[in-house]
Amino acid sequence: MPSVLTGVDRKLRWSDFNVVAAPPAGAPAAATAMTNPGHTAAGGLPRNIAAAGMTPIFMIPDTLVVNVFLQSDSWRLASVSAWSGADQVWLIKHEQGHYDLYALMVRDFFERIRSLIGQPFTDAAELHALMLDHREATLGKAKTLQKAYEDDTENSRNGDEQWAWWCAIQRAREAHRTPLTRGADGRYLRVELLDALVAAGLSTGD
Repeated sequence: MPSVLTGVDRKLRWSDFNVVAAPPAGAPAAATAMTNPGHTAAGGLPRNIAAAGMTPIFMIPDTLVVNVFLQSDSWRLASVSAWSGADQVWLIKHEQGHYDLYALMVRDFFERIRSLIGQPFTDAAELHALMLDHREATLGKAKTLQKAYEDDTENSRNGDEQWAWWCAIQRAREAHRTPLTRGADGRYLRVELLDALVAAGLSTGD
């Protein structure tokens, strides 16, 4: 089975969230909703393909299966139901931004690992270190990136910054890399999320 990534394009609805009367313990007092995305990953582990007694050759098989999802502790205040339709749409689009940021970081990690599929390594430690480097450069930045998004947009209240983030996210979804670069499946790769944010002059939390 070839490697596959799912859940990146999910569109959130208020029915996906737990309805609470007050922010849960630990949440900012002024918070009105929280989107907590996660992912699962299976397969794609390096293995030795050399015959017994031969010099080891380690490769990543094309078996990586990754799914992005919304975790069950995501919530929104019951009072949001009394907001105007426009205000509710604006807030859930802000929450969609949180999901998209995480999902695109997972996508970029997935594509980086797929770029290693089929490459031979004689040193297993070198391959593992390279995989960890790719993880740190993508998923390892997810937490600080979410904070930067929240700080810049002032929890959606800063409209100019909110639009800037949405535009950068959209660019990461739609724009191809320059020069054009094909991924492991032959399709042209999209701009990595962090590159799109930097190009837009936005903070990445670093």
